[in-house]
Amino acid sequence: MSGLISKVPANVSSRAAAFMVMCATSLHGHRVARPELGEAVVVTGMGIVGQLAASFARLSGAVPVIGVDLDDFRLQKARERGVDVCINPEKEPDVAEAVRRYCAADGADLVIEATGVPSVYPMALTLPRLGGRLLALGSPRGSVEVSFFAEVHLREVTILGAHQPKTPDEADLYYPWSKRRDRDLVLRLMGEGKLPIEDLITHEANPADCQSVYDMLADRPRDVLGVVFRWV
Repeated sequence: MSGLISKVPANVSSRAAAFMVMCATSLHGHRVARPELGEAVVVTGMGIVGQLAASFARLSGAVPVIGVDLDDFRLQKARERGVDVCINPEKEPDVAEAVRRYCAADGADLVIEATGVPSVYPMALTLPRLGGRLLALGSPRGSVEVSFFAEVHLREVTILGAHQPKTPDEADLYYPWSKRRDRDLVLRLMGEGKLPIEDLITHEANPADCQSVYDMLADRPRDVLGVVFRWV
């Protein structure tokens, strides 16, 4: 376990460092999907994981980066953090057509599904280009019903799963990105100002109020992003 303890640099606040593992979750998805310079990337779900996924896509040179969410507050935060295009499905009923307007091909090169909501997948699968990729970054709970022949087979869409605990504890010749290396990179990027995080903190709470905080996140997630507990 000591190998997974990271020293926080002096120029990284404790508030930012608290999100190290969340950042590593999005970074693992980045490792799996491998967005390239100039690729169009869509992120569905602009919560913490989605915001960070968009940040890593921008760092990789993705153009454009498109955020999709039902919450205008989260979309505004994404704009402030450099996301190129923001789409609210309540205002753009045909999300796929809206995405295509900003892509060189007939859709996005990569779609990162960060909500983990099974009912989002049928829409998300309409967004990749012919031969594009869909990354399951948010952990879906429940079954997903899609027209597999039309949306996956005929369009040759590759579906990728990203589950951060699968990141190995130890690097090897074929996969050098261990948990520690990813987390140290996250802290370095924070310290260099390349991975801002504190602007995503919307609430601070007393640990004694943890149940009400969890209830808020589960039942009333709009206008909420990062929550930190004040331990002292």
